[in-house]
Amino acid sequence: MGHAVRWLGPRVRLETIATGRLYLSAAIANAPINARLRDVLRPRFELVLPQDFAPKVSHDVLPRAIFDACIVEMESCAAAIVLLDARGIDCAMECGWLLGWKKKVIGVAGSSIQFSRQWMVKGCLTTVMTLDAVVAKACADDPILGTVPTELLPGRDALADAQRVRAGGAALVK
Repeated sequence: MGHAVRWLGPRVRLETIATGRLYLSAAIANAPINARLRDVLRPRFELVLPQDFAPKVSHDVLPRAIFDACIVEMESCAAAIVLLDARGIDCAMECGWLLGWKKKVIGVAGSSIQFSRQWMVKGCLTTVMTLDAVVAKACADDPILGTVPTELLPGRDALADAQRVRAGGAALVK
């Protein structure tokens, strides 16, 4: 609250996500950071973490039921957050699935622009939020991300501020 926000990229009127259920697309190996993000977003948002229902086994032996559970959770969420610094290969599929079902996909980038080499993931993003001015500038200069609203946040806590967490287009949760 009360933090100044600098917009980069196109000037687009954005609707605020007031509250709701969000799906987290991030590597399960990133479990402690995923859990911290859920804590930051509470109580305004319920963040669904696949790590909460996926068994702690190697990915090559995960049962089909886990895939099905992820689909059910994505269907029930208003939008998704993809941790761009900590995404796995499965996150690309989730981003594509979410886009196909017209769900908003909010990319959150901390301090890496490595994700900018994955053009199919970039094309699924409806908004990018970052904690780093260099990342925000790289997004603004990117041929795909330059068309997506990018927001430079003052810190992780700003993600939970309904005035700061946004998505392009219609409000995600009425």
